[in-house]
Amino acid sequence: GIIPEFKKTLELGRDFSDQNVISVIWHDNVLKMKGGRVYGKILEFLTSQEDVKILPGKDLVKILK
Repeated sequence: GIIPEFKKTLELGRDFSDQNVISVIWHDNVLKMKGGRVYGKILEFLTSQEDVKILPGKDLVKILK
């Protein structure tokens, strides 16, 4: 499933990134397709992590400047 892949990716971000930043790009047209069924599960998983913030790209750019 996709959640174990997100867990692996988060661990890599936590271990190897100076800024501890990962980017997830999810196109809105995918929500209407097969992949849209897991979008809610992905958000649920990510928001359950105490050290994860979900931000629009424009807000992330402000933080990283």
